[in-house]
Amino acid sequence: MNPLKQFIRSKLTVQVIMTSLIVTIATAGIVLAVTTIGSDITTGGTLNVTGVTTMVNASSTLMSVGGAAGVFIADGSITDSTGAISFGSNNLTTTGASNFATASSTALATLDSLKVSSTGTTLAGIVFGTCSVDPQSIAVGASALVSTSCTASGVQSGDTVFVTPPADEVSTDDWLVFEGASASTTAGFIEITLFNASTTVAIDSAARTWSWMAIR
Repeated sequence: MNPLKQFIRSKLTVQVIMTSLIVTIATAGIVLAVTTIGSDITTGGTLNVTGVTTMVNASSTLMSVGGAAGVFIADGSITDSTGAISFGSNNLTTTGASNFATASSTALATLDSLKVSSTGTTLAGIVFGTCSVDPQSIAVGASALVSTSCTASGVQSGDTVFVTPPADEVSTDDWLVFEGASASTTAGFIEITLFNASTTVAIDSAARTWSWMAIR
């Protein structure tokens, strides 16, 4: 009998075919696993990825990184398509310089509170602007000290206020002295105290624009 015909009719033929099919299926599964993995991956070494890595999750937790080492990005950045990144209730700590830049007209950075150095005082807000100060006539003598108010949007009761009179306030009213300023008990106003240093004439200064800044 022809040896080829005898091989085809033998049981060995079936064994060879089945073995070939098993090897082919196993190889396809291994190749497929390179691109699609439906289970967890655990490695005790370094996982190196040279291409773009996309991680998606239907839950509220997109990616969890454990261990003290955290996440290290070499010569890279974190970018969100909406332009916002949230760190939740955890602290963001950096030992290097923090640079904030924006091409829009909106604020550069919005902070609910700010503390400079570990021993500094926490600031909850800073507002500034200008207001019109038009004091009433200040008489001579015991009544030479008066308080006048000006509108300052954003100022709240309890804020620490700094005001600066215009240069012409000094040159035109030689006897008018700025005594101090404070936030009014009514939000949106600053109380300014002025003194008439003259012993002979009353002062009725015209309205002028003052600069102010309030720290909360």
